[in-house]
Amino acid sequence: HGESASADMTAVNDGRTEVQPVLDGYNPVDVYSMDEAGLFYCLGPSAALSTNEVRGTKISKERILQLLFSPAISGKKFNLSIYFTYAGGSKAWMTSKEFQIWLSDVDHQMQLQEHKIVLLVDNAPSHQVGELELRNVTIHYLPLNTTSHIQPMDTGIIKDFKLHYTKQLVQLYINCAEENKAQTVDLQQALQFVERAWDSVCLTTTVNCWQHVNTMATTVSNAERASEKEKDVALAQLAEL
Repeated sequence: HGESASADMTAVNDGRTEVQPVLDGYNPVDVYSMDEAGLFYCLGPSAALSTNEVRGTKISKERILQLLFSPAISGKKFNLSIYFTYAGGSKAWMTSKEFQIWLSDVDHQMQLQEHKIVLLVDNAPSHQVGELELRNVTIHYLPLNTTSHIQPMDTGIIKDFKLHYTKQLVQLYINCAEENKAQTVDLQQALQFVERAWDSVCLTTTVNCWQHVNTMATTVSNAERASEKEKDVALAQLAEL
């Protein structure tokens, strides 16, 4: 939290200069980024329309960690069969073991599809490949203290994902209130919400975030934009409801 404001812009510009020639050798559909996002999955909004103060409410600290993985152009061109997996941990942190298991699965899927990609990740200790041999995935680590500006996930994709999750959680809590039930969500429901929220992040959002970080030239066809308009209309209807 607050990393963007404290980032060294000289390092950010140098980071872009470093990353751009790496990505220039790839087609945009072959460029992916990955990042984690913590989610307090039981925690509803901290404010409401009511002006009455709510006293004695304990804030839920139950947390899950998402590993979000997205291409620069389209999430539908290459679909992984390992789409949604769950692993338990005492602190809900990413570990190098879990990262390597996930990365090995991705590499295997890309081999089956005869598809080679480059994957942008931040240089965290948990993201080390170790002795893992990758055939179809090339890892490129982003420079230190630059990810808030040149990691597409951090410039809007994760935020959009969390908004879609919160919409579902709020609707659930409203339904519970109308039916005079306790406003709770279990882990199974939360994981279903996570999957739907990620599906709801539209192509336009992804492309705009990649263009914002300015590390590669991304384009999207009119046909792809038209297909995304239908999803945008559905979201607008949900917001109105």
